[in-house]
Amino acid sequence: MGSWVNFLLTGDAISEVEGEATLDLTGDVTIVGSGKSLELVNLKMESPTELTISGGAITRTQVHHRVDTEGDAGSDELDTIAGGADGMILIIRPEDTAHTVNVRHNQSPAGANNILLSNGSNYSMDDDSDVLMLYYDALLDTNGAWVEIARGAGGVATLSNNTPEAVDGTAGSAGVGGAGSRDDHVHALGPLVADLDFDQNEAKSLILENSTGPDPAAEVEGQIYYDTGSNRPKVWVI
Repeated sequence: MGSWVNFLLTGDAISEVEGEATLDLTGDVTIVGSGKSLELVNLKMESPTELTISGGAITRTQVHHRVDTEGDAGSDELDTIAGGADGMILIIRPEDTAHTVNVRHNQSPAGANNILLSNGSNYSMDDDSDVLMLYYDALLDTNGAWVEIARGAGGVATLSNNTPEAVDGTAGSAGVGGAGSRDDHVHALGPLVADLDFDQNEAKSLILENSTGPDPAAEVEGQIYYDTGSNRPKVWVI
């Protein structure tokens, strides 16, 4: 069973969030309780910042970093990554294709903040689209270690010259004014038969459905409308 609930427009947000006692908006977001999880539709990391190798080491300050060689050398070894805490994720890639970053397995002299790569295989990152993903395990080595999750060599995708098929609306033929479609040859979009992804673009001049309540037998989780009786936008939740 579900219900229509109001969008929060004004007031104290935390007082209207279910499980207020486990949601700390002033610090880390913590999910507690058996069977509870955090479901993400999209995960966006902050823009990468540059780190320069010094003495074979760098210090992580965020999830995503570009890494450059010491003194802009043609190549350099990366043996130690400081700044880790248990469970942290790190993604690195070279800053410059001309500066090769050689990430080496199990080379940290003191065993602290070591790098443990899959199958003990070093990774020569010689292209600025090469990527290495690691996570930090505080129980490994002396003071924890970065363990490889995945690596990927950069490359350019091969594009197809096939004509894509229409997935929404009605496919139409070209106009009669020449080889291309006429300026006034317009096809109606028709009802959408698949999700519409705005890809973080604005939906300008959007108007919600004005209604006293949509068909009670056809609600879908996440559906929204503007209730003309209460003058509030509402969303269907389960």
